[in-house]
Amino acid sequence: HERATSNCVPSRGANNPKILLVGEAPGPDEDRQGMPFVGRAGKLLDELIAESRLNVADIRLSNTVRCFPKDALGQVVPPTPEQIKTCSSAHLFWEIATQRPGIIVALGKTASIALTGKRSSLDEMRGYTHHFTFPSEFIENAQNHGYILWEPDPEKCNGIIPDRYDAKTCRSITYPVIVTYHPSAVLRKKSQSLRGLISGDLVYSRKVVYNEPRLEGVDYRFVKTVEELDQWGQYLLGLYRTRQIPYVSFDSETGGIDDEAGLREFDPKTEIVTIQVAYGIGKAICIPVSHPDGCMNNAVGIAAIRKFIVDV
Repeated sequence: HERATSNCVPSRGANNPKILLVGEAPGPDEDRQGMPFVGRAGKLLDELIAESRLNVADIRLSNTVRCFPKDALGQVVPPTPEQIKTCSSAHLFWEIATQRPGIIVALGKTASIALTGKRSSLDEMRGYTHHFTFPSEFIENAQNHGYILWEPDPEKCNGIIPDRYDAKTCRSITYPVIVTYHPSAVLRKKSQSLRGLISGDLVYSRKVVYNEPRLEGVDYRFVKTVEELDQWGQYLLGLYRTRQIPYVSFDSETGGIDDEAGLREFDPKTEIVTIQVAYGIGKAICIPVSHPDGCMNNAVGIAAIRKFIVDV
């Protein structure tokens, strides 16, 4: 950090946290106050944490890069690959090694790449549990400082437990990683649907780390194509005509360009994010409209949704 033009902003929150939230880098507010997530994105993250019913006492907030990245004119710029690699090894990896979080949530693409090594889009990464592993050189360095971040690889060690780390017979201990969007994306795009996705991912992380039981007998399907929607329409009509179901129930999730628009279903600024159709106890389908994970937000998709609603 000898060449850094801003303060080194440390993490804050619980020690040995259940959940470690990792963003990209400090912003100007964080640089001034010396704490992560205290600007607009941080305030939004606080709201999302509350909405997701996460226990603040179990959370630690951190960043991939600890210094506010800016150019010679003081303008905000994305952190460079060199900054990401240097800061991860010098700070983030040590934080994970010493704090031993129950689960790590990567907020945004920079954190996702640093923690998983994968460069897939956030849309592709969401909804799965990935894993963070320590690099070999970091494991060796940590071992010299008294930290054991490895375990014997059962497939390679032949039952022999080595005294020291050996990349040929050992492997890194792992930490589960959930990937989601950074709260700043919600502010930048003014998207309530993105806000809902982050909240859902935080709920998912809560269920993983606390090992919350899943509801038994729930069949909830996400309809991704026009063809699937047409098939569901025919299936539901068949159930109704053969008296296997008496009715179906519709609901919609709406969002807008400001925090209040989502509460005004008939406001022209409001967008329909998804439509849910329940056809029994624990049985429902979700139809994406403006949802970023769907492909219905076009003329063909909207026409198919209208037909489905009219028919069903």
